[in-house]
Amino acid sequence: MIFSSRAGAAIEILETVLNGTIAETAISRWSRSSRYAGSKDRAAVRDIVFGCLRKKRSLLWSFRDANPEFWARKLVLSYLSYSCSVDYLCLNFNGKKYSPHPLDNNEINTLKKMNLLVKSAPSAVVLNFPDFLQNELLRSLGEKFFPIMMEMQSRAPVDIRVNLLKSNLGLAQKKLAKEGIVTQPLLQSKSGLRISAMGTKVHLSGAYLNGDIELQDVSSQMACTMAGVAPGMKVLDYCAGGGGKALALGSDLAGTGNLFAYDINQKRMLQLKKRASRAGLKVNVLTEKKIALAVSDFDVVFVDAPCSGTGTWRRNPDIKWRFDQSMLEKIKLSQAKIILEAQHFVKKGGRLVYVTCSFLLSEGVDQIELFLLSAPNFKKITESFLDPVKDGDGFYIAVLEKI
Repeated sequence: MIFSSRAGAAIEILETVLNGTIAETAISRWSRSSRYAGSKDRAAVRDIVFGCLRKKRSLLWSFRDANPEFWARKLVLSYLSYSCSVDYLCLNFNGKKYSPHPLDNNEINTLKKMNLLVKSAPSAVVLNFPDFLQNELLRSLGEKFFPIMMEMQSRAPVDIRVNLLKSNLGLAQKKLAKEGIVTQPLLQSKSGLRISAMGTKVHLSGAYLNGDIELQDVSSQMACTMAGVAPGMKVLDYCAGGGGKALALGSDLAGTGNLFAYDINQKRMLQLKKRASRAGLKVNVLTEKKIALAVSDFDVVFVDAPCSGTGTWRRNPDIKWRFDQSMLEKIKLSQAKIILEAQHFVKKGGRLVYVTCSFLLSEGVDQIELFLLSAPNFKKITESFLDPVKDGDGFYIAVLEKI
């Protein structure tokens, strides 16, 4: 695929995303229907789509009066204008096969003065976030507001967790390097590697298929480490989802103890036993009936609560444009309910670990303070804030002890 074909494909995908399709789904559908596109083409198109979504507001600002029907085209034009001259865009947007139709005079003139127009826009536009979150973001991030919001517009790094039950950092690096995957150790995690160059896709590598590694951002790894899981413990991942954090907690058990996983949406855990088997772990997946019979005898109950996902905006940029105030209020109610439920499974002297991939105080500090008012038999041991400038994704982690 040539430059113009990739741009055309990105426009096609963004049209479906702007109509409500999740970005990952839209990209997957396009990939399946476009067998002519090679791996480099698919990667390039994906980069354009996600780059446009990360900066959607600022990219559309100069074209805000345009018909929404053409927003996908305007997004791609604006995004590409930061790396290509307007003349180059005019040359490649020529209406030939697979190429977008030529630029009109309004598009040319707008692109030439776009930078000046964006600089005078409101901060929510320049920094690309929904208006309703401005006060909450300022309250939550304080002096870090600007650098963090700038960072959220860049591409997220790709991190790996080495499964210490089967491998170690040095051995995993060597195996990955043989397949063109170059990595560097992460200081924040004893089992973390960050990819600096990629040949084979990670999920197709021998190290991944053998269970030596898992794809997991360093913030998630740090959250699991802070849970303080040790060999011999009985551990419950109460909002397990696909089980990535459950596997990390299981690795810390070092082949001993008991690992349990539960999620109110049982379908999310369908692949968990298979993943655990590949990692050399045994996990007890709890159904609704089984969790109802569980007693207060867990050393660690890990609660990775559903949240706004503000801390993952670099990885999932389309979620911020599908989010509103009413959804945030519903999520906060759900978080409060989940903490109250999860506390009952913690034994005396055990830990309740509350985690959100959000940097909003209303989903982190505020929730824990509210919980502690109603649960005098718990005390806060540690509290951590991870930000994307230095730690990967934005996270809040609170470790509570049952007195």
